[in-house]
Amino acid sequence: MQVFATAAEAGAAFYHAEASDLPLVIHSADNVARTVARTVRIGDTVQKSRPSADRDGDFAAGFREAERRDSAEARDLARRDTLTAEQQQRLVGIVERLAGREAVRELRAGHAEALSHVIGDAAERSRVAEAFLRAEQAQGHDRADAIEAVQREREAARIARALEERRAAERQALQTRARERDEGHEL
Repeated sequence: MQVFATAAEAGAAFYHAEASDLPLVIHSADNVARTVARTVRIGDTVQKSRPSADRDGDFAAGFREAERRDSAEARDLARRDTLTAEQQQRLVGIVERLAGREAVRELRAGHAEALSHVIGDAAERSRVAEAFLRAEQAQGHDRADAIEAVQREREAARIARALEERRAAERQALQTRARERDEGHEL
């Protein structure tokens, strides 16, 4: 059992705890105790509960700050051209902690979208997914198909963005022509 000086420290520690260790956080004051956060087992899956900012603000803030730091570090590592073996291990650990077991399974199948709950930007998500898969491949796991799937997903997203930009430009041009026609400026 660990005792923390602040709720924020307890939140950060809960975030960093391995779900398989079944961490449990209890707040005790004035001879009253209540569960703040716990780990649940659903079938074969073990996952930690997400803290509520409404009920446990400082604890949730500590948890989310630790999560935010991990996310920033994963993005930083993913932006690098090369990673040392230690950095690869660090990236794998961070992504596993950030995403959770189910999302990592999806990621290993080539679905970068599995990181959407922790990395909102599609380009960043794709970059982190590919770096994660490359780090695992460097550790001896065959991730070539998953890497290719993530790359294809990224290319499809790029094409969709370009198409949407083109459609927006065409809509703007049509609106401009209609306005000019209405104002009598049409050629």
